[in-house]
Amino acid sequence: MIYVFVRHESKHSMSSVAVCLAYIGIGHLVKTRRTVFQSMYDDSTAYRRAHTIVAAVHNTAMVAFSAWTFLTLTSYLYKSDLSLISIHKRDFPMADPILIRVVSLFAFSKVWEFMDTFLLLARGRPASFLQEFHHTGAYLVWRAGLDMRCHGVILPTIFNSFIHTFMYAYYLSSMTKNSFVRRFRPVMTAAQIIQLVVGNVSIFFADFWKKSVSCMLFEVCFVSYAWVLVVLFGVFFSENYLRVKTKKRV
Repeated sequence: MIYVFVRHESKHSMSSVAVCLAYIGIGHLVKTRRTVFQSMYDDSTAYRRAHTIVAAVHNTAMVAFSAWTFLTLTSYLYKSDLSLISIHKRDFPMADPILIRVVSLFAFSKVWEFMDTFLLLARGRPASFLQEFHHTGAYLVWRAGLDMRCHGVILPTIFNSFIHTFMYAYYLSSMTKNSFVRRFRPVMTAAQIIQLVVGNVSIFFADFWKKSVSCMLFEVCFVSYAWVLVVLFGVFFSENYLRVKTKKRV
């Protein structure tokens, strides 16, 4: 993944890696003060209120942005008479200003998604390896697709923005602590896994082996990252939903 960056956009790649390292570093620094943040959240009404406001704004913004991204790209495909696979097959640099603008914003929104982790840490809760890998990997691969102008980044952007529209709507709704809303938590995790599997399988229908070396490298890196996520999300789903149900039955 880093090789793809270095080979094409060394300055951009190094800045992207630096951003991800800063995210991980800050996260681990906050973890060392976990009890302090937990006490602040538990004992201070003002702190809890501020946290709730920030979380509500963050989730609302992500719902709106994800929905806008999905609708903009699907509308573009419809007006251009293109299918998901046909645009994925394109083997020339992405030059359409609409696509570049949307992918650029979506790539940089992956940095904004770091807020998911910081909001969790601000409550004194630990961030898992899954979360850190998910966020850093997403920013790196989307930034790589943007820097190399590969059309192969369009399809996962559409899938991801669609899922994120509902996922952040769920996060926003779950802030009400409604038991009915929280029943959808395993559904959101399952949707993430399905999104990744469908996206990974679809690449084999897009003749990616016929593309330029740079786009092939990008798609191989993206798929490798996504399959690791499938495994991590699968383990998370099994441990948090399947095994819990089994224990309750016993």
